[in-house]
Amino acid sequence: MTRSSESAPPVIYVSSSRYERRHLEDALQGNSTVSIVCNESGKRLSEDRLIATKPMKCVGIIAGLEPLSARVLEHYSDLKVISRLGTGMDSVDLDAARKHGVSVFGTPDATTDAVAELTIGLMISMLRGIAASDRGMRAKTWTPVMGGLIKGRTVGIIGFGRIGRRVAQLAEAFGARVVYSDPFANGGDERSVSLQELLDVSDIVTLHTPLNDATRGLLGASEISRLKDGCIIVNVARGGLVDEEALTRAVRAGRVKAAVDCFVEEPYVGALCDEPDTVLTAHMGSLTAETRTLMEVTAARQLVAELRKQGVL
Repeated sequence: MTRSSESAPPVIYVSSSRYERRHLEDALQGNSTVSIVCNESGKRLSEDRLIATKPMKCVGIIAGLEPLSARVLEHYSDLKVISRLGTGMDSVDLDAARKHGVSVFGTPDATTDAVAELTIGLMISMLRGIAASDRGMRAKTWTPVMGGLIKGRTVGIIGFGRIGRRVAQLAEAFGARVVYSDPFANGGDERSVSLQELLDVSDIVTLHTPLNDATRGLLGASEISRLKDGCIIVNVARGGLVDEEALTRAVRAGRVKAAVDCFVEEPYVGALCDEPDTVLTAHMGSLTAETRTLMEVTAARQLVAELRKQGVL
């Protein structure tokens, strides 16, 4: 006989493809009234798989980048809390979550240093030709690369939240001039400029803004055409912020260079892979051991705290 949802114990579903179960167990502090179900596939779940694998009486989800869409949430009638590993919320339909009374949390503080440091690393790799020299060495070709410095260059930061501000601190420590564009940032900072001015004056443009209807395609063909010749575009935020076809055309024409960590479709196997004036990484902005642990611990603690607050646990 199938046990009814009413009599079943509450379940926390770890739908993320990577998660150390012990962090959730620690947060639960031996609470035996709740069960844990984990995604053991090692792959990001699709909408269909999220629906097909839904545990009975799922009250909480620890999520990665899997799509928690309105369609998915319709099937999770017992759900109370989503705790997402990471900063952006574009993988969660927030309107649908509100409609169903689901609280949604992220772990934005945990990722700041890792994403900012990768951003600086990509800038240095592009300026010094590190990846290009490595490829040459592996092909048994000794070709020293004449590079450039961050010092003295203008770094334009699109989005001046936690990560954008940290990138500014690091870039200025190298001696760069920083400008930024963010309509939600506090005024009175002489570094704040319009997006158009930022595109006109920057030697390096780096994106640190959420992906939503207002920012999708933020750097399109017309915006890229405004950039200085040789400008380096760095994107460690979300793939949809940049028109990948327009970026590929500009790179191929020698107009700009690009360092990209995130893409519209992942895993990415597109045209930028064939362009030498690019450095491409596999969406690993927050992927450091220290950051991952902090994200997982934070996600577990805030999920359990909210379930207790709601009287579920």
